[in-house]
Amino acid sequence: MEPVEGPSMAEVLRAEGRLAETRVAEIGLRVISALAAAVSGCSGSSHPPGSGHVDTFVATFRLD
Repeated sequence: MEPVEGPSMAEVLRAEGRLAETRVAEIGLRVISALAAAVSGCSGSSHPPGSGHVDTFVATFRLD
């Protein structure tokens, strides 16, 4: 997975405050897609096949 250049979700929320529902839905779909890709690519020995550790909190989500 390529790193994304852009503000974190936390930075966007601090700058813009409450987001429109459509924007939240769009971001949510992109996050789900990215997490699915990240988990399907993990095969570490500490996790069952098809799963993996992914840091999922507002400060780690980058928006392009």
